[in-house]
Amino acid sequence: MSVPDFQSMFVPFLQITADGQEHRFKQITESVADAMKLSKDDREEMLPSGNQRRLVNRVGWARTHLKHAKLIEYTGRGVMKITLREMEMLAGQPAALTLKDLDQFSEHYEWYHKKRPDKATVGNGSGGNPDGLTPEERIANLTSDLN
Repeated sequence: MSVPDFQSMFVPFLQITADGQEHRFKQITESVADAMKLSKDDREEMLPSGNQRRLVNRVGWARTHLKHAKLIEYTGRGVMKITLREMEMLAGQPAALTLKDLDQFSEHYEWYHKKRPDKATVGNGSGGNPDGLTPEERIANLTSDLN
């Protein structure tokens, strides 16, 4: 199994923080990998740039989106915990969450859909992220296409 896209990590991430305790990013990353039953090779896989592990990158993007949806909050550097909004969302026991689900929160919608220069020319022209790749992965793919 390869490392799933960052949207697949939303629910495991939230379930880990649902205990109300503060959690460090490194611990959440390991717990997400355990929950998704990722192999040692999957956990060590690097991005094409060679600068970061794919797992860390994707959990990081999941964290960023959850933060902008106000489902988690930072309590210190690299430390986060659940919010009341997350507790309410988990009460519905979602099997999966997507960017569209997070867009129900105005904070996420405004952040994710804010006007960016040349946004319509990136990716497939829709301006969104339908392929589930992180920005680093999309850049690597475009660089590969150019080469």
